[in-house]
Amino acid sequence: MKVDLLDALLAYAILCGVGSSMFFFNKIIFTDTANFVFGHFQRQGAEDERRRMGEEEDEDLLRVQVIDDVGEKCH
Repeated sequence: MKVDLLDALLAYAILCGVGSSMFFFNKIIFTDTANFVFGHFQRQGAEDERRRMGEEEDEDLLRVQVIDDVGEKCH
């Protein structure tokens, strides 16, 4: 059985094209599924992180050191 070189190249190109499109199709499916399943937890974690960062900034604003003329900290 004799295979023409152009036919083999065409088949290879088709297989590569189908393979890459299937890869991206599967990637989209997995990404969307993961976002649907775990998206709530990701958003909840982001909100918790924002809340913690806000609390840390508030604490930094409340920390004030008062030093008298002698150079000692006042209580």
